[in-house]
Amino acid sequence: MVVNYSDPNNYDLFQIDENNFYRTDIRNGQKTSDAKIPHKGEKKSFRTLQVHVSPTEIVHQIKQGNAWFVLDRWTRPGTNLSSGRFSFYVPGRDQVSLASFSHYLDLNLR
Repeated sequence: MVVNYSDPNNYDLFQIDENNFYRTDIRNGQKTSDAKIPHKGEKKSFRTLQVHVSPTEIVHQIKQGNAWFVLDRWTRPGTNLSSGRFSFYVPGRDQVSLASFSHYLDLNLR
């Protein structure tokens, strides 16, 4: 998934595989930070994810059973993380099945 996309050289990329969750921050075409968070999942199984994007942070959660667990909580001070575009990134021959997608506007405008 790509969040906070402003152009091909400035975006935040989030990926997940059977073993890890990855976060990569691209600024001016260069990696400025990245993270690899271990998370063991079943191979070729469906996952339910929830992403909350606000001006101050991006939070990824995964559902396991009936509970939600935080995979990653990320902030970048001095930046509005919700100002760019959002998209799904599906590299190579990977496949994504999207069963449900909802977008909610934060009505707590200040």
